[in-house]
Amino acid sequence: MSRSRRSKTSKTTVTLPVLLAPLIVMVGAPDFARGQAEDNSAGWTPLCRSICDFGVLQSGDAETNRENLQKAVEWAAPRGAALFVPPASDPYRVSGGLVLRRNVSLVGVHGPVGRGTRHPDKPQPVGSVFAIEDEERPFITVEGATQLRGLQFWYLQKEAIVCLLDRQSFNHVLSGPSSL
Repeated sequence: MSRSRRSKTSKTTVTLPVLLAPLIVMVGAPDFARGQAEDNSAGWTPLCRSICDFGVLQSGDAETNRENLQKAVEWAAPRGAALFVPPASDPYRVSGGLVLRRNVSLVGVHGPVGRGTRHPDKPQPVGSVFAIEDEERPFITVEGATQLRGLQFWYLQKEAIVCLLDRQSFNHVLSGPSSL
């Protein structure tokens, strides 16, 4: 009995480094080892970068932030990289029309939050939040092999519309006009 325990322990000891080896290789490997272009002069590419590195800022206007976020996505697509959305007290304002390309992940800090988060002093969410300021276009279109995780989407225009309607007219909008 003790022999089988030792062999299981030795298997675990041998297996753990073997299991971690691909992870270590993927994180620290040069670009060509990950199937990327060999002409990268740096030779090493991070697998995750902040959207702020590309000029997506809390203080930025919605259209500029969308353009910069799209540039970040275009950078990440051939690398299979993730784009990190740092938590903030004010949301990142973005207009619609973003295309999340194949192999790109947008990752924030939130786990499951049933009702979202709330700023202690303002009527807005906090954390990894995109404030959508576009009524014409969908905020995001995703291609295959993408990931959206840990993010919140706050639609400013829809909240403003709901605030303008009184309870009776809001119920009318939800139920539809009477056909009698």
